[in-house]
Parts: sequence; C-alpha cells; structure tokens
Amino acid sequence: MLPPWKTSADTALREKLWAGSIPIKIDLALNDLSAFERPSPMYILANRMAYLAIFLKDIRRHFDSFAPSPCDQSEVWLDFDKTPLNWNLPVGVLFDVLEGVEQAVPWTLTLHYRGIPADKIVRCSGVESIRFFYINALKEAMYIRTNSSKEIMNMAKDEENKLIESILKSTALLYL
Repeated sequence: MLPPWKTSADTALREKLWAGSIPIKIDLALNDLSAFERPSPMYILANRMAYLAIFLKDIRRHFDSFAPSPCDQSEVWLDFDKTPLNWNLPVGVLFDVLEGVEQAVPWTLTLHYRGIPADKIVRCSGVESIRFFYINALKEAMYIRTNSSKEIMNMAKDEENKLIESILKSTALLYL
C-alpha cells in the first residue's frame, strides 16, 4: 500500500507544481551597503517548491563583499516590497500570496544583513532549520488530511533524508 502522500490521484498535480519555477532578482538593501559601489543584482530561477533559505549561501557569496561583516547567517533575511519573507514557506506560496494576480517577473526581492524583524519572521540557521520546519509542517498537514501524523512519525530515517534531499535539490523525482 502506498503512503498517503504518494497516491496516484495527486501525482500529475504534484509533478506540475515541482516543475514550476519563478525568476527572482535580488538586490542588496541600501542600508546594508558598505562599499562605494552598488553590486549588480543576483538572478536566480527558483523552483516553486523550494525554500528561500536554500539559496542563501549563494546569495551571500554574491553580496558579502559589499555588505557589513562579520554577519551571522541567522541575521540574513529577504523582503518583497518591505514585507519580510518567511523562509519556511515555499517560494511559490510567497510569490502567489504577495504578487497576487499581477505576478510581475522577475520577482524583485531585497537582501538584508541586519535588523531581522524577529517578531515577523523565523530565523534560519541552515539546513537543520529547513529539515525541522518541513517535517513538522508535513506532520501537521498529514494530521489535517488523515487525522493522524503517524505515517510521518514512523517514516524511516532514509526516507526522511530522501525527502529533505528532494526539497534541497528541488528534485521531486528523488522522492515522488
């Protein structure tokens, strides 16, 4: 018997969601600029099911030489039009909710190295934060769907690792 998250009825929809992507332009916040010149924006093509935290290492590599240092990773955050973005929501959800029907692309975000609004967004300290939040969200969703999170709680560690790896690499085929 297939686990509830692998039913054939949802397979086509899941594959379409995983295949979708959003072009994103990232600029450094002017108040975080510590160089005389402004860096060029960074462009990424983000999978709709990916999490912004997955891209932070590459984003920081692009902007670190223009920003204040040293900086703790958990202090770095992104905003869209002055709205702080929760890294623990998929890119596609953030984009659809914040852009609405207009959906201008590329989606322009601003990177901040300090002043994280801790009352509005959760700090991210790396891959373990992603793992923790994703598995807990999956338990909640499974409980809502089936009135039990037992399937997720009993998931073998290698299955959980494959699932997280598929999220980190934006590759549904590793898990679906």
